[in-house]
Amino acid sequence: MTRAPSSLLAVAALAVALVLLPTASALAHDISAANREALEAMSGPQPIPYFYLGAKHMVTGIDHILFLIGVVFFLHRLKDVVLD
Repeated sequence: MTRAPSSLLAVAALAVALVLLPTASALAHDISAANREALEAMSGPQPIPYFYLGAKHMVTGIDHILFLIGVVFFLHRLKDVVLD
């Protein structure tokens, strides 16, 4: 059994990604109205509230969860995680 060249696999992956792109953008999410109001009320550097809202945003979004699953399960070396 012969293996397909990696360039052919890359082109196939790109084609699949382009087909699924409209679906992927539908899975993206915005911040809630309450979080938006809290951000608008802040002035100046406030790292703790920003960190909290960023962490909350990542945990509540399926797009972020899928990305983290991909990093954890498909990138096995620290070098891969850093370069990706």
